[in-house]
Amino acid sequence: MENMQFGVNRMVAPSLDLAAFFDLTAAVGGVGVELRNDLAGFDVIDSMDAAEVRDRLGRHGLRVLTINAVQHFNLPSAAGDATTELKRLSGYARELGNPAIVMCPHCDAGDTRSRTEMARDTRETLQQYRPILEDAGVIGLVEPLGFPESSLRDPALAAEIIGEIGSDTFQLTLDTFHFAVAGMDPSVLGSAAVPAELIGIVHISGVTKAGPVAEFRDPDRVYVDADDRVGNVESLQKIRAAGYRGSASFEPFSPSVHDLSVTAMRNAITGSINYINKSL
Repeated sequence: MENMQFGVNRMVAPSLDLAAFFDLTAAVGGVGVELRNDLAGFDVIDSMDAAEVRDRLGRHGLRVLTINAVQHFNLPSAAGDATTELKRLSGYARELGNPAIVMCPHCDAGDTRSRTEMARDTRETLQQYRPILEDAGVIGLVEPLGFPESSLRDPALAAEIIGEIGSDTFQLTLDTFHFAVAGMDPSVLGSAAVPAELIGIVHISGVTKAGPVAEFRDPDRVYVDADDRVGNVESLQKIRAAGYRGSASFEPFSPSVHDLSVTAMRNAITGSINYINKSL
């Protein structure tokens, strides 16, 4: 089987400007980038215009994989803000080759909705956003988050809801870290419950520290190596065996990763790519 294709999420280096981030992604052999709307001091394309971004991407042989993210998409009281942001990001997407837009569920330990109500709200809000995405020609990538306070933890439930909507407008973001933290069974990956053809992108990050996996949090997320405890290689093997040929995009959140020099970042990403490809 051919080697995995890799992307780089801007969370890898949140202090780098966009031009330097593109340089880094090209240096490690990435096929594309994930842009973000939540980095301090930056916006989706910083101060560049879309034509300049397209030019820089083209010179590096890169493309935009996703724009990350519409937050709290399945909280009815936040639907107004989510709609506004979805329209804004869809505008960027149209100008940048129609990359997908990641959509994250509400996460709050104080959320008093039942699981049934959360699933209902997920279904209804996705229906509301569907015309916006269809009009823009953009895919919405629903990303289950595995934390206990998340209102959408299970990729199988997300896949079921998308199937009920009956739309080609939505796919899944499979985040290996969140999949493990939620205690999901790897056997569902690539099965009818979480079909490979419904996965639009995979977010990868490793955790090597001791302790219960269910207690891991974003600051624990580093690069994937032989000490990884959240099952990245197994997850990738499952979905590739089922036909997934999309990208695996690095998304570590640990300050220890963000504080690396650009040279050290490049070496760490390259080392992780080599380890994953050899392990697959």
